[in-house]
Amino acid sequence: MPMRISGLASGMDIDSMVKQMMKAQSTRRDQVYQKKVQTEWQQSDLIDLSNQLRTYRDSIFKLKLSNTTSPKSVSSSNSDAVTATATADATNTVHLVTVNSLAQGVSLGSQDSISASSSADKNTLKTHLGLSSTSPFVLKLNGKDITVDPTKSIYELVSSINNSGAGVKASYDVNLDRFYLNSTTLGADAKVDFSATTDSSAQELVAKLKLGGASAATSVWGTTGCQWKGTAGEVQIDGVTYKNLTSNSLTVAGVVYAFKQKTLGTGEPTTSLQVSPDIEGSVKVVKDFVSQYNEILNKLNTELNEKVYRDFMPLTDEQKSAMKDSDITLWQEKARSGLLRNESSMRELVSQMRYSVSDAVGSLTGKYKSLSSLGVTTGLYSEGGKLYLNEDTLRKALTEDPDVVSKVFGTTVTKPDPTDPTNTVNDLSNCGVAVRLYDRLKQAMDKIRVRAGTITGADDMSDLGKQLRRYDKQLDDMNEQLTRQEDQYYKQFTAMEQAIQKSNSQSSWLTQQLGGKG
Repeated sequence: MPMRISGLASGMDIDSMVKQMMKAQSTRRDQVYQKKVQTEWQQSDLIDLSNQLRTYRDSIFKLKLSNTTSPKSVSSSNSDAVTATATADATNTVHLVTVNSLAQGVSLGSQDSISASSSADKNTLKTHLGLSSTSPFVLKLNGKDITVDPTKSIYELVSSINNSGAGVKASYDVNLDRFYLNSTTLGADAKVDFSATTDSSAQELVAKLKLGGASAATSVWGTTGCQWKGTAGEVQIDGVTYKNLTSNSLTVAGVVYAFKQKTLGTGEPTTSLQVSPDIEGSVKVVKDFVSQYNEILNKLNTELNEKVYRDFMPLTDEQKSAMKDSDITLWQEKARSGLLRNESSMRELVSQMRYSVSDAVGSLTGKYKSLSSLGVTTGLYSEGGKLYLNEDTLRKALTEDPDVVSKVFGTTVTKPDPTDPTNTVNDLSNCGVAVRLYDRLKQAMDKIRVRAGTITGADDMSDLGKQLRRYDKQLDDMNEQLTRQEDQYYKQFTAMEQAIQKSNSQSSWLTQQLGGKG
């Protein structure tokens, strides 16, 4: 950087003059900066839109599934004993269920307080339970070796059991002063088994815990049982018996049964469960679809038609320094408005969405093969494709065909992929509304990814990402050129100041010489 001399000799404001001379070139740099900011905003807006489309696409995917669009309801004659849910594949009929026994695990608890005395020190197992040993010993539980240190607290014992992999959950209630063990599984294989324990100190520990439970215990030593087992579940559904159950839930022919209590021998030994179409559930599915479709369509139409304020460009730092914060906010809102106006991929998506919901499903026959036949219609042209639902029309269709929503939304028909004969693609004209929309949304998101990438500010290879790198390079070059130009101006003014100063010095010398001779 050349030496900069202020205008002492010339009397000129050199800094102001240089700043004025640089203004035109700085303006060109600022214009590039503003274009860069607009591009960053556009990239950010597109990525945000893509994320919203992804969320909407995920909701559309569910509409491709019959479990969503053809829900079933199940009523039970004895919900205290058996309840159930049903998938779309379940037959609409009555099922008869008898619960012979529930699958049970092992649940044990101390039969009394386990402290050696009311004033027992609970900091160690020895003082807490009154154990004889002070040396560590091995407790065998369900085939796992658990090392017990009598100088540690009962909470250490709880932790050791829970981390042993023995399939048992231990706990201690300090208020009740009782110890609890529960198997982590149900059925005949569930157990709490200390029978392999041979160490006398370990046997003493089990006795001090005063364990017992509803299940009968098989005693191996002393008077305290040391082995408890669970019981298998057994149910009868429509005359078929299912034995050795390790869960109180069972799925048969699309019906998921939940068994709550034994019914054999009770006043109502058999429970009847009626599987029926859930018409109101299907209505809600369509209502939610219409609402979500209108929401995303409104978002797209708003962006596509948002006003552009061409006189409001992004502010530079210098411009912001001369404005109030409130004014800056209002200015930036207008500067950012309309950046996605008439964006091609969005415009195409809106068009494809309208076709997807308005065209009939070519592979369906009968009178219910389009959304309009189900009571979903488009409003006025001025509303931009907004959908409306006539619930009465929809309920009538569902009464005649409970699976009609599933057919109109989820029908899938494929055809060979012309670009790859080994694959198939959806034949959209013959596919359901949800299949069409999902496909169109994916295409739009792919185009946005090519245009803007997936993460704002990332050094990606999207079109806008490349454009931002070009702007960065252009700004770096322009800043370097401006610095050189500014240095050149100061160099020239410095030379001028030095020449004026030299001239003034010579003039002063001549004046002195002439005055001396006089």
